[in-house]
Amino acid sequence: MIKEHFLQMLEYDLWANNEIVSILKSTEYPEKCLVLLSHIISAQEIWFERIKKTNSYQILPWDEYTLPECEILVTQCNMKWTDLIKKLKPEEFEKTIQYRNTKGVEFTDSLKDIITHALNHSNYHRAQINQLLSINNLKPAAIDYIFYKRR
Repeated sequence: MIKEHFLQMLEYDLWANNEIVSILKSTEYPEKCLVLLSHIISAQEIWFERIKKTNSYQILPWDEYTLPECEILVTQCNMKWTDLIKKLKPEEFEKTIQYRNTKGVEFTDSLKDIITHALNHSNYHRAQINQLLSINNLKPAAIDYIFYKRR
């Protein structure tokens, strides 16, 4: 059940990120939109590294990518997460992950909480992108979860 839930949420996450990419490709957008989209990708990569215990920090939270790079990276990142989750047994979602944040502070959280955080974090920043689009009289992406389910 939990595996299926996270796989569905990852599918939604990919769809929503691609909707943002499509909107940005179709208009002259505020530069901050690309900064936020890049951050979504970087943050998910960092959380993935923490889970896999590869904390190389070659990726920084605010690394910036071009829009064509973002279009590729959202799919690549999502595929890594999807592959990881598909391989997990239900009880593994409860295991704890010990990691250091980008400031070197150590934390321990459950895998399910880390996955939930990474996905919710993306929602937060997609909302910021939509707000920037609206403020600049541009049409925001219709990326509510229910719209994804109705498609």
